[in-house]
Amino acid sequence: MWTLSLLLATSTVFQFSGGNANAFAAALSKATGKSVVLLADVQYEIVPASPRPEVRWIPARFAKGEIRWDREEEILPALAKEWGLQGKVIGDVFALWPRAWPDAIVHQFAKEQYLAAFRRMRPPSQSSAPTKISIETSDAEALLAADVRHLVGRQDVEVHWFYAWAYLCMIVKDAPPEDVLSAVGAALGADLQTTRGGLQFAFDPKEFRKRFIARKMIERANAANEYQRATADFEIAAIQAFTDAELQKAFREEDGSATKQIPPEGAVMSAFRARIAAIESLEADPVARQSLLPALSRLVEMMDLSSPIQIEYVNPNGTVGAVVRAKDGQAWIHF
Repeated sequence: MWTLSLLLATSTVFQFSGGNANAFAAALSKATGKSVVLLADVQYEIVPASPRPEVRWIPARFAKGEIRWDREEEILPALAKEWGLQGKVIGDVFALWPRAWPDAIVHQFAKEQYLAAFRRMRPPSQSSAPTKISIETSDAEALLAADVRHLVGRQDVEVHWFYAWAYLCMIVKDAPPEDVLSAVGAALGADLQTTRGGLQFAFDPKEFRKRFIARKMIERANAANEYQRATADFEIAAIQAFTDAELQKAFREEDGSATKQIPPEGAVMSAFRARIAAIESLEADPVARQSLLPALSRLVEMMDLSSPIQIEYVNPNGTVGAVVRAKDGQAWIHF
């Protein structure tokens, strides 16, 4: 009994009463004594208005929760369990990010809503690179990744287009610039590289694939029907089939893409067939039965399923799909 009391007495407890990413970062920084760099996400809320309710995008909120730890290495697993955050400790800086890509980053048709949810902090231009960095975002304020160069006083910092407009919530106090840059790279999922021209937050296909799959796993868990689950399974199988080099090619330009033929057997083809078969499950959905089911059924009827099938990843909307030759031999069907 005495041993248990001693353990509890030496544990550090972090209690969060709920709030947005900046409030969470500030509270965590206070509890741990470390700086925090957090990749921001958004959510929407319905605002009563006339003549009809309006949708407003706001910084995502963190739920009320509590974690405790005896050793520092227990903090990141506890954050993952309680709030679904992934992370890395770099010096005295926590780099944190959601387990899955925020929808608005992968699917860039939501870019305007994402950008509108925050107030862009513009750090003052530095005439020279500082030896220590301090920055504190608050309320709906966040630092755009493209503005990191101003924060560290270096114009030779290049941010890949995929990450450039991601928002970061930051509570940083007297941290070395190299630790802040590394934490930003980790939070973004970018590969921080030293080049002849300076520093580059380069596209990282492995981390992209990992977070993309996590996003699809969430979609699968929240699926309303078997067809949505089968679609998520197919997208996961397809993104796993693309090599790192093929994904690099797709992300070279903002409107880039990657296409490859898949073998007649294997995980991708099995997932494709399962997705086709799952269309029938829409019969049980009153809404889908009237609209989506007929449209999908017509598409399948037009497909030449005996011909080789390709998969594609297309930017900027981050879509993964199958490309099937039509029975007339003159067209391709994107599914």
